[in-house]
Amino acid sequence: MPPFWRGFKSSLASFVNTSHLWEAKHVIRDWQWLSRRCRLRSYSEAATTVEDPAANVGRVRNVGIVAHVDAGKTTLTEKILYYAGISRRVGNVDRGDTVMDYLSEERQRGITVQAAATSVPWRFCREANQKTGCLINIIDTPGHVDFTFEVERSLSVMDGAIVLIDAVAGVQAQTATVWRQAERYALPRIIFLNKCDRNEADITRCLTRIRSALGCRPVLLTAPVELDGEIGIADLLEADRLLFFEGLHGEVVRSVQMMPNTIVQPNLTSFQSASVLWSEFIRNQQESMIESLAECNDQLCGKYLDGAPIEQRELRNALRSATLQHQVVPVLCGSALHNVGVQPLLDAVVEFLPSPEECAPRRGEALDGGVHDVSRIPGDPLLAFAFKVQQDTHRGPLVFVRVFSSGASEPLKPGKVIKVLSADRPNWQEAAQERVNAVLRVHADHFTPVESAQSGGIYALSGLKRARTGDTLVSATADPKSVLRLPPIPIPEPMFSVALERDSGYQRSSQEALVAALQLLVRDDPSLRYHEDERTGELLLSGMGELHLDIAHKRLQQEFGLSDLRMSAPRVALYETIVGSSLPINGGDSGIRCADNINDQIPIYSMDRAVGATRLTAAMSVSVHSLGQDDHNGGIRLENEARICPAVHSKDDSLGGTNPSICSSVPLWMQRILIEGARAALRRGPRFGLPVIGTRAVIHQVLTESASEAALRACAAEAIHAALFRAKTSLVEPVMRVQILLDSSVMLATESNPKKDARQQR
Repeated sequence: MPPFWRGFKSSLASFVNTSHLWEAKHVIRDWQWLSRRCRLRSYSEAATTVEDPAANVGRVRNVGIVAHVDAGKTTLTEKILYYAGISRRVGNVDRGDTVMDYLSEERQRGITVQAAATSVPWRFCREANQKTGCLINIIDTPGHVDFTFEVERSLSVMDGAIVLIDAVAGVQAQTATVWRQAERYALPRIIFLNKCDRNEADITRCLTRIRSALGCRPVLLTAPVELDGEIGIADLLEADRLLFFEGLHGEVVRSVQMMPNTIVQPNLTSFQSASVLWSEFIRNQQESMIESLAECNDQLCGKYLDGAPIEQRELRNALRSATLQHQVVPVLCGSALHNVGVQPLLDAVVEFLPSPEECAPRRGEALDGGVHDVSRIPGDPLLAFAFKVQQDTHRGPLVFVRVFSSGASEPLKPGKVIKVLSADRPNWQEAAQERVNAVLRVHADHFTPVESAQSGGIYALSGLKRARTGDTLVSATADPKSVLRLPPIPIPEPMFSVALERDSGYQRSSQEALVAALQLLVRDDPSLRYHEDERTGELLLSGMGELHLDIAHKRLQQEFGLSDLRMSAPRVALYETIVGSSLPINGGDSGIRCADNINDQIPIYSMDRAVGATRLTAAMSVSVHSLGQDDHNGGIRLENEARICPAVHSKDDSLGGTNPSICSSVPLWMQRILIEGARAALRRGPRFGLPVIGTRAVIHQVLTESASEAALRACAAEAIHAALFRAKTSLVEPVMRVQILLDSSVMLATESNPKKDARQQR
């Protein structure tokens, strides 16, 4: 027996033999934790000896946890950390001591504000085979609508998602939003019906709502069943297995062999269910499962119609294949708070969600304009995507990246020199070149240095000063012809604005400190914007909602030392959008004239202006078009597109996004200048002076190649501004879809209040 075991046993015996019951309780708890850690450590050592999960990309799972607010995401993540042996204790949202919600504002408010990443080892709880270990990279995301961008950028680097649904409330507003976000990135999903222990939980109603609201085919894999007054989880894939979760926090999984004639009581509805035979319950549930799988698997359908027996392995293979092809969505039940059903959920993540090698291929844009699939071969040249930047007190800016391929000959490691392909500098010559100081494994707000990054992993890089969210990182020694730039993350336009002011007034040093803090904050959260109002001179901070701006204000006070910073009441952000097209256009004004176009469709704008002793001359053809309605948001699309195209445009538009698509016929230095001018025109509309949204600005042809940078920039801005004026812009206000759930007893008393409040807001 090892010495530490003897020490713990002797300490335990001495406490039990005395009256120190409180100390004995804690020694027992520590002993349980240490024994569990030792078992997991044995598993980790065995897995490393046979095959390290992190080194084998086929045994890596990248999963995001998404849900409506208060569905239990953080509680679930805390239980996962505890069961995997990463945490010694279970954090509680109400106590404010969770591992993943580490910001002071998160712990005080009891909500998740920013996404947090971690990694856990896991092996099947139903098997003792040590070789089945996997590494699960998890990102816990916010559920509040103000922090939708955190969900967006997290899902952009994931291979699968766990969608939590409150078994009492069912599918809610933000559930549908995060579901659409996961669909945008073609992520296979698993649904976890949480809070199934509550009396009002109704699994049957939830499944019906999932089919109608989310438009998917749910397949129930586990269900709560009561046996002799104790709630267990029935594994519907294994007909003779009922799981109970015991121990201090449900860490011990007890599997009970069920006899066919055992009487059980399924808890699938909110009302009292009738007791049934175990064999009858399993047969009904498995028939429903097989019917759903048979619709998308011909071999299984043939066996089902012929009445032939179907092996469990066939069911599992069919379910995995259908899940990866988005034909079905596995559904598991449990209660994260009360330690029920979490381990089977992790088993399902390993078994049914894809590895980085199996996920849907991603598309990248070559520097010459072509679009290709991103390689998923680990040994291919380095390709990583920056999805988050976080300011660290000691290490400076940390860039969170998903590594798609690490490079066999030159892996991503400390000292590696990389190129940063950004939206503003997408070409090889102008891309920033930086050196990686450290590669860090992420666990919430704790970072552990590693020797090198593995393909398919999530890491944080220190030493990168110019990388931003949405940038692509490649090796500086790579062949530019083989480099791909991944599409950037769409950043939504702000909905609200506040004015910021310090008690010290408009002293230069105070304003400079505030602007420096805002620069760091906006780099951390690109859905925040700041600018100085030209009319009032106020410094305005814009964000997605009142809560978003309030938390940004608190962070500026606490993290950046601006304790005297005051914030005004929020104002609704207004925008302009075009209602038509700039074509055809006749005539010109404001120093811009319309000449004959080479194809009689797109006008040519010419500028000839004297600025001091310098004469600015340039000519180009431009047009603006409405991007139309966005089906996902139910309103005008908030993103703009600025493009440079040759006279005949044949570019592949499959990448989309908010950044310009570049054509090789225009010199690289000229592309950057023209896009700067186009974006400047879209920042201030011609009618109200507000930012223009939902608009595509296209520069078709530049006719004066000898023009200076200043002339090209000014001509692009003024030409697009004139095109916006002729296309006619209208005012755009935020429109929200509101769903109010009320008890029937208060329906009449509250029916008119929302309408009254809305009128007062206007």
